[in-house]
Amino acid sequence: MEDSSSRPSSSILERVRLFASGKCSGESHDSAERIEITSNTKKADVLQNGDQASMEVDYPDFTVQDELSSVTLIIESHKLYVHREVLAAWSPVFKAMFTRDFKEKEMSEIELPDKKLDDFVELLYCMYPPIKSVSDSNVHQLLPLAEEYQILEVKKKCEEFLLTKPGSIELLVTAQAYGLQNLLTKCIQHARYRTFADLQKDPFYKKLEMGNLIRILELRVLDLETSMEQNKKAANERELKLYGFLNDLATGYGYFCSECKSRRVNDTCFNCLKMFREKVKTKFEEAKAYRSSHPCY
Repeated sequence: MEDSSSRPSSSILERVRLFASGKCSGESHDSAERIEITSNTKKADVLQNGDQASMEVDYPDFTVQDELSSVTLIIESHKLYVHREVLAAWSPVFKAMFTRDFKEKEMSEIELPDKKLDDFVELLYCMYPPIKSVSDSNVHQLLPLAEEYQILEVKKKCEEFLLTKPGSIELLVTAQAYGLQNLLTKCIQHARYRTFADLQKDPFYKKLEMGNLIRILELRVLDLETSMEQNKKAANERELKLYGFLNDLATGYGYFCSECKSRRVNDTCFNCLKMFREKVKTKFEEAKAYRSSHPCY
């Protein structure tokens, strides 16, 4: 009689499906119930979010066959023993391969040419509990495979990780290659504040798609036009204000001279000239202060 304790229960497979669909919360990844595909596990040091503090985690050893392995993947002449149900739960490409009229449907061994063993094992670590986190060390291994096999949840985790990084042209090129729209938007916003000459010096500039370069330059032009309008408005306001100071002088000093009994500047009256000189000095200081606080760019 088959030992039922060695078989992955329906609840475990359902948990894998929840991980694959993104419905299982990230907090439960570390405590997720593991599929016992082998009694031998491989220990790996995982860097959490690029932190130097490592945590030892047991990951499945896919090079050891167990009685429940349902398909063997051959990569770089090495065999990886995996489960059709798990691969199909994550990837519509694998699901189609195993359920539709493809030659792989009946094959017990499937060779994956042009794949790197380390990269694919890293992908499997992100598909089998305990689900491995995306980090600096594996994000660029995972993205090409997640894109090829349409593993949307892994692709989403990669984008979420990259969104924690500062925007750059390099990340913009990555975003456009894998259709990471949120990352693309962030990096375009970063690029819009760089001069065109500075953009051209970036080593990844020539890898920009024309559509994204146009978006960057359109935003750049919009920013410059907005800045020019603001400066023009400020210059007009500044000119009107300075004109106002001169106009105050041109309309008279506004005092009644107690000496010559005149309301206009009397060139022969010492008191008129004194008051007018004081007003000119006051207006000059006001204009000087205003000009300093409202520079014209």
